[in-house]
Amino acid sequence: MSAIAVERPRRWAAALPHAAARVLLLPIGLAALWGLWEGYRWLGIREHWTWPFTVNDTNMPHISKIWHAFGQPLQPDGPPLRHYLWHWALFTGKEALAGFALGAVIGFFLAVLLAHSTILRRGLLPYIVVSQSVPILARSS
Repeated sequence: MSAIAVERPRRWAAALPHAAARVLLLPIGLAALWGLWEGYRWLGIREHWTWPFTVNDTNMPHISKIWHAFGQPLQPDGPPLRHYLWHWALFTGKEALAGFALGAVIGFFLAVLLAHSTILRRGLLPYIVVSQSVPILARSS
């Protein structure tokens, strides 16, 4: 007879240090990326790097200037950039949701048709399989 290892359920007090570490991981990661950006920028300007691109205030501005740009208007007396970004993100999200819903509905009805009709299954299934074997990169062009 073999022994089966059973994992004991964690108590919330034992899981607390793990959760705290996970919460702290995001700001630590963001701070590291910020430091890498500013360090590369400082070193690139100091050493006059030109590869893979020229490092200057235009190509690599300070992170604080980038954050400040989100509050600036794109046009005089216009709304700030974050307003446009929010509306563009909502539009993209709605388009993605509509495409997913349309694909799910068409796929469901096609699956029902193929499950109930041998003639349609024999006629359409080879083309469906071929369409799924085409690499995604080839389909996007």
